Amino acid sequence: MCERVYSNEHVESVPVYIIVNVILYYLFQEYSAGEGSDASNYQQHSERCQSNLQTGLKALSLLLPPTQENIVALLLGVITPDPKRRSELLTNGRYSRRAMR
Repeated sequence: MCERVYSNEHVESVPVYIIVNVILYYLFQEYSAGEGSDASNYQQHSERCQSNLQTGLKALSLLLPPTQENIVALLLGVITPDPKRRSELLTNGRYSRRAMR
């Protein structure tokens, strides 16, 4: 699946693009937790995948057909942490207590 998305200039579908970037995000996060000179490189790749994930989620249509691919992409997009969203919730006092519960 990764090969289909990154070897072709034409993305097969937005949900596949989201799924691939979530998988790569978690893979790079795992490797960036280790020690060594490559850890910061893996962290940069992880951040790139996070950015690609956000781009993919923004590109989704409002009315998606309920296919397995679409459902998986939406679920993975929701459970993947977004550091920007978390910091926005924490800086806004009105929502910070609700977000932490």
